[in-house]
Amino acid sequence: METSTSETLASVVEWINSFELSRQCESHDELCDGRILCELLSQASGAYFDIDTMTEVPAGGNWALMLANLKKLVKYLENYFREELGKISDAGDIDLNLIARDKDSAQLLSLVELVVGACVQCEERAFFIGKIMELEEESQAVLKATIQAAMARVAPLGEGGAGEEEE
Repeated sequence: METSTSETLASVVEWINSFELSRQCESHDELCDGRILCELLSQASGAYFDIDTMTEVPAGGNWALMLANLKKLVKYLENYFREELGKISDAGDIDLNLIARDKDSAQLLSLVELVVGACVQCEERAFFIGKIMELEEESQAVLKATIQAAMARVAPLGEGGAGEEEE
């Protein structure tokens, strides 16, 4: 089953909306500021994903604030994958400028894949996977493919070198 980027993101939004978050997500564009994604990840590990560090960006708001949030989110993801899961990811390859400025769906999907991947590998994975299992069958299949895509983008520490710190 070949699924478009927008269809995949729609299924992810449906899954995200199954959680008790501070607000519902009307479209995948609302994921572009990083706040909802960070809030979701804080349910996986509040120690790594601190929603209080994320700036609230009004709809149609400042892309620079969105970019700052996205940079924090990627740093949190990289730290979580490395320190908690013993893995490295290619999160540093995601063009956050395109997400913040243009709401680029392909780059957003790259980020969302890693978010979903982190959720289904955390200690509370049964909770996150259970929410997937509550979705319609078609959405479940899309999320399964999203998880597989995420798993292909991470490797155990010491293999490959992708995601190494470049600061």
